[in-house]
Amino acid sequence: MNATFKPVTNLVVCGIWIALIAGSFTLPPVRWEVGILSGALGVVAGFLQARALRENAAAFGQTASMMDVRRVMTSSVGGKVAIWLLWINFGCLLVWALKTHYVSSYFLGSGAFGLARDLITLPAVFRVGRAV
Repeated sequence: MNATFKPVTNLVVCGIWIALIAGSFTLPPVRWEVGILSGALGVVAGFLQARALRENAAAFGQTASMMDVRRVMTSSVGGKVAIWLLWINFGCLLVWALKTHYVSSYFLGSGAFGLARDLITLPAVFRVGRAV
């Protein structure tokens, strides 16, 4: 089983997302709407990712590397869409930050997306970890 399905790993990653969100407030100005929109996309991605984990729990339990996890994730429509939402969100945030010079928005949006996605997915991740 890949280390990403261990509870400690996921809780540490959530802590990193929280630190990124908190750090974004040290680089004013902060645009709240960017964080809210990215967080909403993260919730959608989290539900899609959790569904992919539930549908393919046995396959995820057999993964040994991150490439294996990605391969299993992209074997379902929900998993593919969750990955696409991640890249679309980060791409849009990067363009926004470069055009407006709101670097804080990039960090806030990235952290909000990641935290929302990971918190929604957490129960399914724990289920996969217990199933193995």
